[in-house]
Amino acid sequence: MTQQPSPLVIAQIVTGSIAFSVVVLIVLAHVLTGMDADLPELVLWLLSALAGLLYIVSFVLPPRILRAGLDSLPRDERSPQSVFSAWFPSYIMALALREAPAVIGFVLTFLSLDTSYVIVFGVVSLFLILKEWPREGLFQSLVLR
Repeated sequence: MTQQPSPLVIAQIVTGSIAFSVVVLIVLAHVLTGMDADLPELVLWLLSALAGLLYIVSFVLPPRILRAGLDSLPRDERSPQSVFSAWFPSYIMALALREAPAVIGFVLTFLSLDTSYVIVFGVVSLFLILKEWPREGLFQSLVLR
């Protein structure tokens, strides 16, 4: 009989997968050759601003969703498994919002032939994703919250 992986292992697998996808975007942008789309500078600035806005939203929206999920759980019925169910959607949203600027940087690199976009957004995304690496005791601390 196969044992189910713990919520912590599941969260670490998802985090590692998202972080790896950012690394793949950075490597692909350096290996593949793009075509200069000759975009106006304004478009590049607007897409860069969108990437920055996504970083900000990734710090604001997921904690609110987590708080709402935890508030819906009665304190005396909280367990690591029930807390994981409330925490996981907000965590996935935070990871996706932090990965999206790397994708924007990847696209901008191909549109402008300037790899600095994928490097800057990719490194920032990778840092923010790995900063949230799930650690031992995470769910227990949320049970006590």
